[in-house]
Amino acid sequence: MGVGKMDPAKRKLILSEIERWRRGRLLPEQYCDFLRNLYLEGEDGPAPQGWRRYKDRMSAAWKPSVGWWLLGTLTLILLFSLYFTIFHPLLQTLLSFVLVSLLIGIGLHKRKTSPLAGFAALGGGCLLALLLGLVTIRQYDAATPGTTVALVAVCGVIWIGTGVAARIALLQFCGHLTLILSYVWLIQSWHAEPGFWLLQLYLLPAGALLYVVGNWIYGGIGSAGAMLMIAAGIALLAPEIYLLAARGEGLVPSVPSIIVKLAAAAWFVRRKRAADRGDMDWSHEFD
Repeated sequence: MGVGKMDPAKRKLILSEIERWRRGRLLPEQYCDFLRNLYLEGEDGPAPQGWRRYKDRMSAAWKPSVGWWLLGTLTLILLFSLYFTIFHPLLQTLLSFVLVSLLIGIGLHKRKTSPLAGFAALGGGCLLALLLGLVTIRQYDAATPGTTVALVAVCGVIWIGTGVAARIALLQFCGHLTLILSYVWLIQSWHAEPGFWLLQLYLLPAGALLYVVGNWIYGGIGSAGAMLMIAAGIALLAPEIYLLAARGEGLVPSVPSIIVKLAAAAWFVRRKRAADRGDMDWSHEFD
């Protein structure tokens, strides 16, 4: 039986399977379009483009099972938040750890098969790690600057680990950014008003260490290595950004220092790429 005489129910099943391959990236986009057009045989026109393609993919991803799963998750989080404050602090900590771990685990498991549910679970788990921690320390009057920054740093580590496991560069970037901010706060707690050269002394070695580690693991885990090197660039400019934004000091010496650092970084990257002679793959795909 030819494609043109195929049973409509069977045709619909095959088309839904092709869309599943597209969402799971089991086949390239152009192959999925070719197969879709082959089984449609002009009935619905060529494969949709632009906004129509995005809408069709979102509609295909939104299945009743996914909708019920998301509704159940939101209900569980709502009930958990309503009764959270009546629990003992140790039980609160244990339940928070279990819920965050459960959501992140579900997100990692569902990310390929059900992207919408997977990303929702990952986002919910990462945000709850911060929100539940803040609720706990505020409830027991422990929300000092030190405990708050420590909580943010722990959440940064969780975000980095989740981002590496899921190959999500944005989560890794947020985690590195929170750790750098926590480190700047730690410097400020040691020195009431750290000056320009003192900040350089603390942050430049940290940036160099991040770059070395990122460059070392770049070949194995491209997204993790790239995010570490981006974090190194943030640490490189953090002293000047802190002096301009937090302290409100003048443009000198911060702006000339930023220009010099950017020029030096551009020169270093160009020399390194020339020295590698194309051996390093600079085209890692980020999800």
